Amino acid sequence: ITDAKCLVPCSSIANAISLVSGTIDICTCNSGFYWQLSVFSCIRNCSSSLITYSTGLASGSIVNCACQTKFAWNTTSTKCVIQCSSLTNTNGLVSGTVDTCACVAGFYWDSSAFLCKRNCSSSLILYSTGLLSGSTTDCTCQTKFAWNTTEIKCIIQCPSLTNTNGLVSGTVDTCACVAGFYWDSS
Repeated sequence: ITDAKCLVPCSSIANAISLVSGTIDICTCNSGFYWQLSVFSCIRNCSSSLITYSTGLASGSIVNCACQTKFAWNTTSTKCVIQCSSLTNTNGLVSGTVDTCACVAGFYWDSSAFLCKRNCSSSLILYSTGLLSGSTTDCTCQTKFAWNTTEIKCIIQCPSLTNTNGLVSGTVDTCACVAGFYWDSS
């Protein structure tokens, strides 16, 4: 009876494996967990070096991690996963990723900002000169053109040109001229 002692029941502690040999109160934990003696528990290691986009242990939890903005903890995969459904112009998570959303047609994924931005390439949007600074949806346009958010096009600004009286219906770059003048698109 000289070796009698009280031992921590590791087998009944979540994510614990067994008692560390030669100890009475230290358990070995499952991979991704560490022993916290002060609470007699195996705690998930939420270090961002182990769990990408983690900001540490979630408040009040020993198994869930807190995640960066736009991400949420997924208890099944035990990863921080981007929440595409809360972002505009997305079509869900790209399979096999945790940080890439599929974008709706006409948009592309910006992996540094974690959002979809309009593709303002001039090959897609005539007379565009690129994405408007600070915007994810509006393009900038060549001189004499302005971005139309309803039509999603750069449209020539006929009122700013002399001897014109409006845009020719069905066009984005042709103004109707007042009597005695003709349109020269060169």
